[in-house]
Parts: sequence; structure tokens; C-alpha cells
Amino acid sequence: RKPPTLTVTGVAANAYYKADPVITYGQSDLASGLTTATLNGVPFTSGSAPVTPANTDADYTLHVTGSDAAGNVGPPVDITFHVDKTLPTVDFTTAGFYQIGPTSFWIGSDTQEFSGPVADAHLSRVVLSINGTDEASDATLTPGTWTRAATAGRIKAGQLNTVAVRAIDLAGNVTTKSLTIQLDAG
Repeated sequence: RKPPTLTVTGVAANAYYKADPVITYGQSDLASGLTTATLNGVPFTSGSAPVTPANTDADYTLHVTGSDAAGNVGPPVDITFHVDKTLPTVDFTTAGFYQIGPTSFWIGSDTQEFSGPVADAHLSRVVLSINGTDEASDATLTPGTWTRAATAGRIKAGQLNTVAVRAIDLAGNVTTKSLTIQLDAG
């Protein structure tokens, strides 16, 4: 007789989640028997979710074992996954800009380079947008910093322009900062 096939739904190997996933497990066998699981070594009930505190990250390993009614043991299933409830941090560095208000600045070029600090344990990407439209490529990332120049012609003279930066982590958590700029065409 062949052993049961163990099944797990709700999580995938090495995946990132921004909320605690509900995990179910069981087996597909005509003579189903006992299926058990541990999460980080602690007994875990099918249909429940890990409890990750707010604003924290946690790594989990789910271990599922099972046997059918005839005593045939199925191969165990091990899945490691991550819960990330921490928002990235991102901001602008405005040194060299002429400040005209709390978040308003004059700049001298429509291809202005923007940069700033960024932090997240599982950072995926940083995106710069100008007047609601994302730049064609992501910002360049170096440890703790993002950099991206505006595409020529996107920053318009004679109007207020909104420049926003979004930091996105592997779990899909997003933080956005924005500022208003005016192009000094003189």
C-alpha cells in the first residue's frame, strides 16, 4: 500500500506575508489517518494562523507529518515562510534644494537627482513617481540609501510638481513620502 500524500494550503515555501496566514493541512488518502503539525517546534492546529505581534517580523517553519489508517507513513512536509508586519522607512534628502515651505522646494533641473534614506529588513524595491506617474525603472539601492534621477521633461516649469517615493518590501508593505517642487527655469 502506498503512503498518504500530505497537503498544506495557505503558505508557500520562502514566501513573505504581511498578515498572519491561515494554514490548513491534511492528507489525501482513501483511508485517512492522523496528520499533525508543528510550527517552530510547537504543536499547531490546522485552520489556524501564527500570532505575529504588530510591527515585527518573524520566520516560521511548519513541519507536517501523517500516516494513513493502515499505518503507512507519508513523507513529511516542511515549509519555511516569513511574516513581515514592519513598514519600510523611506524619506527624501533635500540638501541642496531651496526650501520654500515645510515640504516645498525649488530645484534647478528637470532631471534632478533625488535620493534619501531607506530601511527594511526585506526591502524589495523603491519607486520614484512624478505627478502621479512612476519612473520607468526603480531607484538604485545602496545600503541604507536610494537614488533616482527624474526623466527629462517629467518635472514641468511653471507649476507645482509632486514627487513621491515608495518603499516596498517583499511582503508588500508600502511606505510613501512626497514633496512638492517647482522648477526654476530661469
